[in-house]
Amino acid sequence: VCAPTPLRMWARRTFGALLWALAVAGVSGLAPLSPRLHRHGRRSVALRSGVELEGLSSEGDALEADAEFLAGAIQGYLDQEWCVQDCHVAIGQAVGAGYIEARTSKQLDDLTSVMMYLGEVMEKTDMGDAFVGPWDVANACSDLLMARMGRETCDCADAVSIVDGGDA
Repeated sequence: VCAPTPLRMWARRTFGALLWALAVAGVSGLAPLSPRLHRHGRRSVALRSGVELEGLSSEGDALEADAEFLAGAIQGYLDQEWCVQDCHVAIGQAVGAGYIEARTSKQLDDLTSVMMYLGEVMEKTDMGDAFVGPWDVANACSDLLMARMGRETCDCADAVSIVDGGDA
């Protein structure tokens, strides 16, 4: 029989302590670590960023103005960052239309949901000869929307600084 090494003894104590803690806390003790909501025995993922689109309307002329801002800012950002290309116009138009759809028919009201939806829209859009991918555009939209609301941005794509602070 092998004599236990200090490492094996430590591992046995640590594993035992972990099992004891889980038994005492129960499975529900792990709930704070998970973003899942439990309802009727089902699990659903809550996709909320906590960044509500305050100050940005979800209807009418103000919504159209926000969509036009986003479309123009993305087109301008891409033209200035790379070179002027026709595909940048199409990308800007797709972003504007996707933003309106996200806010109206999809009724999305937080930044993460809108950004994810715009990324999905851009994946279905012909990006032509653009030097960026769909998620680069969605991240730039996120920064531009944050600037439009007057909030601090992470400047993921330098889009805000290129379009002079996003006309927030």
